[in-house]
Amino acid sequence: LARHPDSPEAAGQADDVPAWHRLERGEIDMAAYYGIIMERAPRVLGRGIDFDAYSRFMRSSAPGVHWQVVHRIRDLRGTVKLGLLTNNVKEFGDNWRAMFPIEEICEDVVDSSHVAMRKPARALSELTCTRLGIAPGDAVFVDYQPATLPAAPAFAMDPVHLVDPHKAPARPPPGEAGDGGPAE
Repeated sequence: LARHPDSPEAAGQADDVPAWHRLERGEIDMAAYYGIIMERAPRVLGRGIDFDAYSRFMRSSAPGVHWQVVHRIRDLRGTVKLGLLTNNVKEFGDNWRAMFPIEEICEDVVDSSHVAMRKPARALSELTCTRLGIAPGDAVFVDYQPATLPAAPAFAMDPVHLVDPHKAPARPPPGEAGDGGPAE
């Protein structure tokens, strides 16, 4: 699998990178991910991991669809260009794409596991804007994860934190969106 040239793995620092990040960049598959966490567990937890409990946790924490957001995106279709930039896992692709009408509401989907980068990497935002045919300064970056928002202003994009899908998203208070420093 190709590694992004700026990734810590490419610099020979793979042991310091969370296995989940490597999985989301498509650098490893689920079997390798499980192997890594099983091997690391004794060092991190002081004991082996209960794989059955971990598997139950993973199944129970599956994402749901916020239909209010899907309907709002449908309302925007045709008035602005809409794209989805997601940190994801290749093995989950068919399942999450079947959960809601992604092809109907978004002009493009940029999936981290298919492009060997993950949010908040600036290159991923650049790729998304390029694929949508828009300038970063004309883009609004909406996310529910506050950790991904600091990269947006560094790339001239307006960040919007989606805290509650039942309410209108809000821009973060000044200074909360990050210092504009380098992203992943």
